[in-house]
Amino acid sequence: MFNRNKDDSQIVLPFIKADVTRQEAADLKEVERSFARIFASDDGQRVMAYLQSVTFQRALGAEATHSQLRHLEGQRALVASMLRLIARGREN
Repeated sequence: MFNRNKDDSQIVLPFIKADVTRQEAADLKEVERSFARIFASDDGQRVMAYLQSVTFQRALGAEATHSQLRHLEGQRALVASMLRLIARGREN
């Protein structure tokens, strides 16, 4: 998951930014674990199901403006990021 640079002082996380320090990587692992814990509860699962239904399972009509499409895609990207954090948190 992590790539180390030559002097081993930074860890490269291509899905976030070019490189992060060990502390930032440790902090990210804690955030991932937090997401996994929060969304493991019944309430968390209900909230995530709702977020998925209003983003992934929603289609805009042909009359949708570019702004509306970009807004929905931004919402989808956020929910997708949350799902990735949850999955990584379950692995840790």
